Amino acid sequence: MKNPKPSSKPKHYTEFLGVKALSSAHPEVKKLKYKNPNHSAHGNKNWRSSFVLMDYLKDNPPAFNDKVLEIGCGWGLISIFMSTYFANDIHSADIDPSVRPFFSLQSNINNANTRICIRDFTKFKIEELSKYSLIVGSDICFWDEMTLPVLKFIKRSLKTHVKRIVIADPGRPPFWNLVDECHKLGGEVFSRRIYKPWKTEKHILVINNEK
Repeated sequence: MKNPKPSSKPKHYTEFLGVKALSSAHPEVKKLKYKNPNHSAHGNKNWRSSFVLMDYLKDNPPAFNDKVLEIGCGWGLISIFMSTYFANDIHSADIDPSVRPFFSLQSNINNANTRICIRDFTKFKIEELSKYSLIVGSDICFWDEMTLPVLKFIKRSLKTHVKRIVIADPGRPPFWNLVDECHKLGGEVFSRRIYKPWKTEKHILVINNEK
């Protein structure tokens, strides 16, 4: 009689491009969700747009030593990827204080050198934005009332040394409203599909600001 194979423990994470993205079923995530049940800005999981943005950044990386700002970072998947993959100096911002422990947990599991600032990124001033060469974000324009503040933030960023702004989205109406306005600023939008860890297609807005 053959011995039964030992049961393997579920990983409770999805690995993509060398980064572990924690699932809601991860024991530590479940503990944190029990302690922090309220999320004010949809920072309650890793969104699939982030995976597509990671794939785009793999093929369109930042320059060496570029400082990067991730806006609406949530659990910090993009920041972790860029810190791990490119060793850039990454700053991460999110308006929702409840994401902080999830950001820290996911960063620690990935041994990433990332840090989060809890604040509204649309309030960043020109002198603060001048530190960055690249600004990235995913799923940041999900309410109608967010289109105008995000647009103003983009216009403010383009007055600085920021070279490129990249925003990924599943294609919500507020995002398309933002795209329409950003066409006037030289922005381009295209669709990008990945096949692993799932087959999914998202949209990426890219605004180049090379002087």
